[in-house]
Amino acid sequence: MKRRLLNLATAVSLLLCLAAAALWVRGIFTGDTLLLRFDRLEGTAWATRYWQGYVCAGRVQLCRGAEIWTDPRDVAIFSTRTQPSRFNWSTFTTNTGLGPVGFDHVELTNTTGYSHVRWQLTLPDWLLVAAAAAFPALRLRRQLRASVYGPGQCAGCGYDLRATPAQCPECGRPAGAAA
Repeated sequence: MKRRLLNLATAVSLLLCLAAAALWVRGIFTGDTLLLRFDRLEGTAWATRYWQGYVCAGRVQLCRGAEIWTDPRDVAIFSTRTQPSRFNWSTFTTNTGLGPVGFDHVELTNTTGYSHVRWQLTLPDWLLVAAAAAFPALRLRRQLRASVYGPGQCAGCGYDLRATPAQCPECGRPAGAAA
């Protein structure tokens, strides 16, 4: 049962590695966005909460945000992506991590009651590919190392175990232990 679960985890990790590599290559030519948005009325204010994933230019961005409008006119204004002069921004705060890699936190508020809070994690594509490839690489290394030495030999050092079948006198490993 344990071996089947490890094989399943290895297969899933390998598929994630291949998907991350494909998005990395695709991100060179175009950008992809996945947006999950939840709109609802909270008391007298209109609230939008969202989760967003974005892949482009060698980066993956995962975002979580919320927008709240207390003035109903703001919803129509922001839906057309125009910002008239009556929007006087009172607060703009950004805490940036390591430039294109890291955590970002942005808060926007204005005098009419609009507020926007956004948390963002940005990672390079190669880091996701490497992380997803680590588990399959370790499993492959273990399989290759175990298959190097034949039956009757120590899996750690290759010592001939015919005279001492219980434990390897060279490295001290029990005869049935994996590499």
